[in-house]
Amino acid sequence: MLYNIGGLWLHFTGSNPYFEKRSVVFQRDASEKSPEECDMRISIELVDDIIKPEGDEVYGGQAAVILRKKAPEKGYYIYGNDFTLQSGHRRMPSLLDANSEWSDVTMQYLLADTYSTNDDGSIIPWSQYGSFLSIGLAFRNLLMKKNGLHIHSASIEYQGKGLIFSAPSGTGKSTHVRLWHELYKDEVTIINEDRPAIRYMNNVPMLCGTPWSGTSDHFVNKNVPLNGIVMLTQSPVNTIEKLSGSNILQMLMPRCFLPYFDPELMVEAIATLEKLVNEVPVYLLKCRPDYEAVELVRKCLI
Repeated sequence: MLYNIGGLWLHFTGSNPYFEKRSVVFQRDASEKSPEECDMRISIELVDDIIKPEGDEVYGGQAAVILRKKAPEKGYYIYGNDFTLQSGHRRMPSLLDANSEWSDVTMQYLLADTYSTNDDGSIIPWSQYGSFLSIGLAFRNLLMKKNGLHIHSASIEYQGKGLIFSAPSGTGKSTHVRLWHELYKDEVTIINEDRPAIRYMNNVPMLCGTPWSGTSDHFVNKNVPLNGIVMLTQSPVNTIEKLSGSNILQMLMPRCFLPYFDPELMVEAIATLEKLVNEVPVYLLKCRPDYEAVELVRKCLI
């Protein structure tokens, strides 16, 4: 199957009904691009056993271990650990194998499947949900190779202008976006409520929809110019100010999904981020969850 997400072409082989359902709006006719012409070729294989590969560990956590391939090979393995979630569901071992450009990616999941609770409360095989997340991780790293970033944010288009609202989880990003939708209805399109792609296309920063939207199903296949970045924080009084200087990076970097395990890719990502904040206005919105806060941001765009 062929997909175009944020202007990047993905050729997908294997079976993952969950990914295919989530990504149907990004699907393109297979005749449009050959696999060799695509930015990424990604495949999923169901296997009887998964063996942790050899490599130099660059990150170790409960959920996964990242290994740099041993020379002369270049690229990474991401080995998913076997552990039990708080929900009582188990995550079984998995393996992602990627080259250094993140253009060729293979994933292995066990035939002996376990189940995971989906965002809407439904139960789906872990091989489907886990590999959907793994495809998102691979896409994130490819995106940074292609002048882009994922920023943890809720995002909208308003009158042809793209806006993202970024803050730690639970601050009220999605609430603020929904207030825009209530107030301006058809003038507002929710691009993605959790993880939009920001990517330079023809040297213009574009806000792009993706199928990875956290606990929300609100996303569209649309790319629009990015006209503003709004950092949200809760306050009993609504105020907005335009930010400048190094404090912008200090606030925005923790909201970006940066490749700390890969120094070379990190340099590319930071270069994109620095270019972005030098070209796109960044605001700090201290606000209540009300329409007055929406109006403060809207007036900055007029």
